[in-house]
Amino acid sequence: MAAAPSGGAYDCDGAREVCLANETGFLLTPGDLFGLTERLVQLARDPALCERLGRRGQELVKLWFPVERMVEQLHALYLKLSARHGIPPYP
Repeated sequence: MAAAPSGGAYDCDGAREVCLANETGFLLTPGDLFGLTERLVQLARDPALCERLGRRGQELVKLWFPVERMVEQLHALYLKLSARHGIPPYP
């Protein structure tokens, strides 16, 4: 979404965080190939909708997942995992 694509996503893993129904894309039941096909055809036929969903998705990703926060969280995870395995933090 950071690159502003829009479309559908299966409702699994973290998709629900960024794929908000009719706001940033379409959330589908896992395995719903018919629903996915319908939504992709809808987007292909409506470039304005595609643009709106993509732009809104890009806005939300920048707001909710700024690079600085992602780096801080990943760093904290590395430190936690290192400590769990007895690896001292770097100097």
